[in-house]
Amino acid sequence: MIISTGRGFSLYKINDDPLFVAPHSGPALEIPTSRDEHTDVVASLCWMKTEGALLVSHMPRKMNLGIDFNRDPPPKKLSLEMWHEFLSNYNNAKLEDYRKRYAWVAYDEKDYENRLKIFNDFWNIIKTTGTTTVFVHRKFTRIKNFPSILDIITYKGRGVDKAVVKTIVEKMNAKYAPFFKSIEPQYKQAIILETQRAVNRIKAVFSDFDTKTMKVEYRTNIKADMKIINKHADRRFVKRLENNFNEKNFMLALRSALKKENPPRITLESIFAGERAMSVMNSLLNRKERIIMELECNQFLSYWYPDVAAEIITNLLLELKTVGLYKKLGVKQTHMAEFMKI
Repeated sequence: MIISTGRGFSLYKINDDPLFVAPHSGPALEIPTSRDEHTDVVASLCWMKTEGALLVSHMPRKMNLGIDFNRDPPPKKLSLEMWHEFLSNYNNAKLEDYRKRYAWVAYDEKDYENRLKIFNDFWNIIKTTGTTTVFVHRKFTRIKNFPSILDIITYKGRGVDKAVVKTIVEKMNAKYAPFFKSIEPQYKQAIILETQRAVNRIKAVFSDFDTKTMKVEYRTNIKADMKIINKHADRRFVKRLENNFNEKNFMLALRSALKKENPPRITLESIFAGERAMSVMNSLLNRKERIIMELECNQFLSYWYPDVAAEIITNLLLELKTVGLYKKLGVKQTHMAEFMKI
């Protein structure tokens, strides 16, 4: 086994393939949710099962404190100009637009060049390691993501054949249906707790739970929550919330949306299609000799059942191996006990 610790990341390698990447596993500075928590746990369990490679970030993803490896390098001039914008934290829409596109801001040219080298080194490892790359991300246990427990991103079919993955997802949902049914009450309780945490955060920052006063990123998430609540909740609770938007009515509507029997399940691009990362990994996509996919792993699953999350992911890769299109790439699975003897 090879262990290589570089500036900003570490690489653990038994073989080149498959490569599991946790690009947002670095520390959470300032805000506890700024880290994709437990993605390093799940990715490492996958690595141990397959005897492939594991790449984990040590960098916070906040623009002025680290690097978001899932975005593009910013133009140097713009990066320097935006440094003070992020320090002042004033123009919310402008900052949010920058976050969607770029990986960092820099306080001077030396800082810019240092971060650019770390970024390039990280992506060069991805480009030169193996033929199967799996990016492991965290998605919040919020109603906006319900009922997805694991969302598979194919980059609109550019990273891996979407039709093939759809067939595998249907098969795996049937296989894991008893497990998903067994965790349904815990999963829904976790949604309620995470939503209350988000509400408390909004009240702490903006003094009130009001979509008119909260910042754009908070408002966007609440609107996404509302979309799913409207779909599943009893109409009287939805109507009450529409007439009087407040914390009490929001939580009542949320609980109503979760009352019906609706176990979690594996989904395929149900939330987004990986658009924000398309540009940075453009050179990897549309290549028949590679599999590139992103897995949005629900934080509840990653924390409570990381071994099951890893089992689902490695089984997904094994299923892909049986398809003629991907047989030549190969994925090997071993038992954890065998790995630990190395």
